[in-house]
Amino acid sequence: MPSPIIRPPIPRADDRARPTLRRMAGFGRARLHLGVLGLGVLGGALGLALTGCVAANGMTAGPAAPSGSTEAMADTAPTAAGAYLAGMAAANANDFGAAAQYLSQALQDDPDNLELLRRTFLAMASEGRRADMLLLARRVTAHEPLAVLANLVIALDDVRGGRLEAADARLAELPRSGITNLVLPLVRGWIAAGRKDGDSASAALKPLSDSSAFATLHALHAAMVADLVGDQTTAADAYREALDSSPTPPFRVVEIAGNFYERNGDAAHARAIYDAFLQQNPDTLLLQAALARLAAGTKPPPTVGTVEDGLGEALFDIASILQRERPASEYGLIYDRLALQLKPDFPMAQMLLGDVLESQKREADAIAVYQTVSPDSPFRWSARLRVAADHDALGQTDGAIAELTAMAAERPEREDALVRLGDLYRGHERWQEAVTAYDGALSRLPKIERRHWALLFSRAIALERSHDWQRAEGDLEHALKLEPDQPYLLNYLGYTWIEHGVNMERAQAMVERAVDLRPQDGSIVDSLGWLYYRIGDYDKAARQLERAVELRPQDATINDHLGDAYWQVGRHDEARFQWRRALSLEPEPELKTTVETKLKDGLGKPKTAARPAQ
Repeated sequence: MPSPIIRPPIPRADDRARPTLRRMAGFGRARLHLGVLGLGVLGGALGLALTGCVAANGMTAGPAAPSGSTEAMADTAPTAAGAYLAGMAAANANDFGAAAQYLSQALQDDPDNLELLRRTFLAMASEGRRADMLLLARRVTAHEPLAVLANLVIALDDVRGGRLEAADARLAELPRSGITNLVLPLVRGWIAAGRKDGDSASAALKPLSDSSAFATLHALHAAMVADLVGDQTTAADAYREALDSSPTPPFRVVEIAGNFYERNGDAAHARAIYDAFLQQNPDTLLLQAALARLAAGTKPPPTVGTVEDGLGEALFDIASILQRERPASEYGLIYDRLALQLKPDFPMAQMLLGDVLESQKREADAIAVYQTVSPDSPFRWSARLRVAADHDALGQTDGAIAELTAMAAERPEREDALVRLGDLYRGHERWQEAVTAYDGALSRLPKIERRHWALLFSRAIALERSHDWQRAEGDLEHALKLEPDQPYLLNYLGYTWIEHGVNMERAQAMVERAVDLRPQDGSIVDSLGWLYYRIGDYDKAARQLERAVELRPQDATINDHLGDAYWQVGRHDEARFQWRRALSLEPEPELKTTVETKLKDGLGKPKTAARPAQ
């Protein structure tokens, strides 16, 4: 017999770094999109530059982490060598607190070991231990005068101490390569602004304007620098340039530019900027404070009032780019820690720090960070949603459910807490409870709009798994009307029709369109191969499924499908190989039982579905 109905896998569209635990259960788990909120979208051209990040910082990567937890090594690391190995294991496991402890111990026993000194410095910087990393930075630069990160840490300490000339002189000697092409213009520009030297600040920032990828970044910081030094005309021009550099400016640009216009008596311009952002992001809470100020006729304090504030903004932007280009990067973590040391009350940097920690699988640490976001911050709601997700990731699912349920009751006009609740239930295959949560979320919408296609899709998945195909099919078709070329919608509905043997002509067209839109997605290519299998065209099925396995070699269902196709074209040994391969990939119980039966008894000719018109 052929494989049982296996729903098409779909990705977590919102989670760039983490793989799904189930083939489809994780779709739709919303995360904070820093590309919309901050300046992470600017990182597209930085990939090659980042390859020089480690070398430019005078640091090298450590060895792969040994197996086993760093806690288990605590009792077996009394020697310098043992402490070093435990520290490196901890660092490679992103446990920088333990890494700092062990490496510091090793460094005490071997103080002249430069590599050990470097790694201890990085561990301290990753944990944000300011006094320790400053001390170690001075030791690093004694050996390596041009070590970028160590010199930056010392220069930032000079800035805090009012020694701006010394800070700039230190950075002026550093080479321009890799990440320093971004770091040095921003930091030196802000140091010049701190001296009220607008011309030098503008000259320092100028190299950023040479790359179109950094157009928004350059314009925003040029505007903030001019604003700080009192050049309102230049600031206004640069803010306008930052806003015009994208049809959908990031929130941080909108917030800072609107703040400028409010302070300078142009409330109408500020309102227009805010309204444009609200039109693109109608559910956002981030502009509530600004809108309340406009209604009350009050003016805000400047976003950047000191050189420390400006440097905090610069380092946050660098950290955002690093996190976007290299999720879970140690350097993204370090630069964001540096930003928060300069500007502690900075909710976006706090949210980014939580995001980095989550991507490093440090959910408990992320929770602690999110809980520091001020209750008055417009980011507090998002932080609470993230805390609930992290509690779930830590196995504290009941607590996460209770928090999301309370949030849904707290704001009955909003659907997002119920959407998260539905996603949580779906991730645990609690399908009917997921349906109930999604029903509640959809009932709160005054009108279902194009942007709600993903919510309909999520409910359709839960409905289909709850054996309510009639409602699921309706949601999928509704979602496709809202987003006709969404490849995962096309694939899911087309595939399920194929399995049911209905609407085969439409199903084929939909899956083929999905493949056109996502030709490198193995799940979608698998659907096309399975369509050919279901209509009895086994040669075409085998060719497509071979390609699908190349694209997703670790997928049990796709390997099983290829085994079925091989069997039907007479390649029985290869079929058994694919089935054994599928079993090695930890398939779900239903599929496991079916594959074991096929390995024992082989596969007969399936009943084919009606062939679509050619």
